[in-house]
Amino acid sequence: MLSEYNFFLAVFTDGDLSLQELKKECLPQNWAPILALKTEKGISVPVFRDPDVCLTFIKRNAPPKQMVGIMGMSEVDKQKFLDKGWELLWHEYPKLYKNRAGFQICVEVIETDFDLHVAKK
Repeated sequence: MLSEYNFFLAVFTDGDLSLQELKKECLPQNWAPILALKTEKGISVPVFRDPDVCLTFIKRNAPPKQMVGIMGMSEVDKQKFLDKGWELLWHEYPKLYKNRAGFQICVEVIETDFDLHVAKK
């Protein structure tokens, strides 16, 4: 099922939405809260080719006991990020950002239809 996607990104609510709220509100309305990074240059979104690396990344960077997950996207979805002025940061490994100077983890919203893959933290 995950093999149908071209890249993956981290679903992250920062504790503002439960899994039930995410399924009830976000999925039917086609929007998703995602982990993004604020820098002095603007907003960047970490993206991954490997879903397992993406999952390890979100577990590593989200606060404890947070609902975390990943969502798959296709090549045509890239334009949605560019239209918002966001940079896509391609990652091959699960880089740690939560204590890194110059980066602030934040939640941004992307409008798209998606399948949510939730992980146990």
